[in-house]
Amino acid sequence: AQSYRLDKIDLALDTLNVLNGLKYVIKKDAFLIGPNDIVTPPHVHATELEIILNVSSDISFLIDGNLYPLKKGDVIISKPKEVHVCIYNSRKVQEMFILWINEKDYPELFDSFYGQNFSHKVCFENNDQNKIISLFERLNENFLKKNKDLEKASIFLDILSLIKNGNKKEKTIDLIPENFQKILDQINKNFSTIYSIKDVLEQNYISYSTLNRFFNNYLNVSPKQYLESVKISNAVKMLEQDSSVSDACFKSGFNDCSRFITIFKNRFGVTPFKYKKRT
Repeated sequence: AQSYRLDKIDLALDTLNVLNGLKYVIKKDAFLIGPNDIVTPPHVHATELEIILNVSSDISFLIDGNLYPLKKGDVIISKPKEVHVCIYNSRKVQEMFILWINEKDYPELFDSFYGQNFSHKVCFENNDQNKIISLFERLNENFLKKNKDLEKASIFLDILSLIKNGNKKEKTIDLIPENFQKILDQINKNFSTIYSIKDVLEQNYISYSTLNRFFNNYLNVSPKQYLESVKISNAVKMLEQDSSVSDACFKSGFNDCSRFITIFKNRFGVTPFKYKKRT
């Protein structure tokens, strides 16, 4: 198997040759973690579509400032370059399937998958809930097995079809206080002119301790981590649209190009210039 680098983790990589060489990674995780434990901060994937199927976890997902609580059998989808983070609501064994897909290998397939009725959260009735869990189990069991390409491709397409036709759920914002949601929306909209958390404090007449408490209580991340991720997300989009490194830096709200390059390389393992050249 090829090696695949995602969030600085080397993972085995499978390829569906009958689907234009589509590359993907699937794994089933079960780990004990809770609200007060250290978790992965808000982040973006440059080219990977991430699909998570909740098996028995008590989690919510924040995607681009919108919070989605998940029940058993629910699916959450984050598209490339969307800022997202998993929030663990209680301390327990969190069990889920995680599927990463390099959508650039087969863009036509995902143009249809996203479609007009795309929703980040998808729920299923009882029969379809059992079916989606079974499909993920089968894909996971066949992961990396040789001479199973047609079977894996069939399972893969069944997963996408079931998700595409599942029950769409709109964002849920009532779990976040209105004044905090307003700040998240402001950051997502005005990140290019917010140069530090101090700007957020001044614009909202709020103390750092209060803002920090909001982020830690509801998202289990720091304000700086969230703001930085939103900026990086925009920079990635600009680089893929052939913007210069300096434009991507300053128009995303960074005021120091060397710091931007360091942050970018820490996130993606390459400099912004090298990333731009390979897209």
